[in-house]
Amino acid sequence: REGCRQAAAWNARLGPPLLHVNLSARHLQRDDLAETVAAALRDSGRPADRLTLEITESVLMHDVDVAVVRLQELKGLGVHLAIDDFGTGYSSLAYLRRMPIDAVKIDKSFVDGVTGGPEESAVARAILALAATLRLDTVAEGVEEAGQARTLADLGCRWAQGYHFSRPVLAADM
Repeated sequence: REGCRQAAAWNARLGPPLLHVNLSARHLQRDDLAETVAAALRDSGRPADRLTLEITESVLMHDVDVAVVRLQELKGLGVHLAIDDFGTGYSSLAYLRRMPIDAVKIDKSFVDGVTGGPEESAVARAILALAATLRLDTVAEGVEEAGQARTLADLGCRWAQGYHFSRPVLAADM
């Protein structure tokens, strides 16, 4: 609710910003999660397609059957879904096809080595190739250097976040 409220406040000055909100394991267990998200969107006037809900791999793997149901309910609202910190959990790649996700966020630990040699960049390259094959969007987390941003873009990573672009800022400073 707070994320949607804040994005609505920014909307007047910035246009409808993309909004990413983390979901916890507790959120994912709630039977009324989709109703709560729908109410937050409705109350704030936010379009669903401008909201991405991020769930870590470990949270998704806690109870896969419940996770799939909740994600399908959320997807039915029109929101986007992303797996956060991808590659750090213990998920089975087979579950990627079952889950209605739109994007994977490449963990900073893999981004750090992307400008290194083949061994240091292997996992990031593999994640990008897998995402491209599954038609998933990719976001690189923790990009701190221009070289990382260039290399990731050259490898097909569409989005990136990190100190290279901006340090965190207060909502009032947006």
